[in-house]
Amino acid sequence: MVRIALFLFQLQKFLKAYPDLLEYMHISDQYSGKKPDDSSGGGTAASANNSSSGNTVTAAPTNVVKVFQARFCMPRNGRTQPEDMEMMLPCLKLVLYFIDKLKRVKLSKEVKTLMNEFLNGRI
Repeated sequence: MVRIALFLFQLQKFLKAYPDLLEYMHISDQYSGKKPDDSSGGGTAASANNSSSGNTVTAAPTNVVKVFQARFCMPRNGRTQPEDMEMMLPCLKLVLYFIDKLKRVKLSKEVKTLMNEFLNGRI
């Protein structure tokens, strides 16, 4: 729990100093790719043909990977000048800090159980 608290402290410190730069951050050890968008019409034509004929198509099991994704808001809608890039230096430092620290984090079985219970709505 101490390591997670250090992450939260660094993130909180960054957000206080630069509240408008971070759009989102996603950290996962079980990322399997983007989920299909339900509003796009229900997938590919091949899956639509199989589902209309009564055949069910099961997706192949996907490999999960560890990921760290962060998206930052660029000044001036991406039309940046060299002096604007100085403003992005703390973002780069935050990403490098997280990359360095995340590779060492191992959750205990107790914490994993607690998180699974939380995600399943038991807590």
